[in-house]
Amino acid sequence: AGKGDEFNPGLVEQLKEILYYKGLDFPLKEIPALISSNMLNSSSRLLEQRKSLIEKKKHIEQLLSSLDNELSGIKKINKKISYSY
Repeated sequence: AGKGDEFNPGLVEQLKEILYYKGLDFPLKEIPALISSNMLNSSSRLLEQRKSLIEKKKHIEQLLSSLDNELSGIKKINKKISYSY
């Protein structure tokens, strides 16, 4: 095996950290700064991201509720149409 085929646990941990931040919806361009920053800065940024994700969650819940209402209305219309025959 070549030199590049060696297992590097440090790189694996770094990849895990990158995937963790990406999973939290951080833009890729911000992740290197998060990895290299001190714990206080990371903690502050994580709290900001948490607030952002909560807002996104609320928005998605509103969209789903609106979609459910629309689907419910469509079902009612379809039932009325089928009963009119």
